[in-house]
Amino acid sequence: MVPFKKINSAKVNAEQPLVNAGSSLSLVRPLQDFLKDDKYVSEINEATVVEINGKLLLKLVVTVTDKDDYEQTETFLLKPDYRHPSSSYFKLLEVTGCMPGRGESLDVDSLVGQEVILSLKTVTKNGNVYTNIDNVEAVPDEEAVTEEADGSETVESEE
Repeated sequence: MVPFKKINSAKVNAEQPLVNAGSSLSLVRPLQDFLKDDKYVSEINEATVVEINGKLLLKLVVTVTDKDDYEQTETFLLKPDYRHPSSSYFKLLEVTGCMPGRGESLDVDSLVGQEVILSLKTVTKNGNVYTNIDNVEAVPDEEAVTEEADGSETVESEE
């Protein structure tokens, strides 16, 4: 029995670009050890379809920003679910306007650059701790401009 799996490092490095490709590499510890159960303004940096154990999943690389403006990059895997409007996958596609038509393929590239509010929830399963996307919401407009009857504009800040 072989205790270790042989990995082709050249292939792995080509598929997963290094964070700092200079002559020396550095690993930076995030400002938070884990994301707490909360809502975070989040930007999708990467979206790809991956196959894990024979199942296709949507892999998102997301930069989340907390209320103190600390940013952290996280990776999430979402199970495609077009049947349940309450699923995180369905909500993500609805909120971003990326829901494909019936019989059409999801354009994953259309998710990149989208900004949403992610509600994250930490769960423990089989002794492992995971952070899951519990809900997806649109980012509200920071300012709503209302035109008055006299032609003047009123700016209302949503807080």
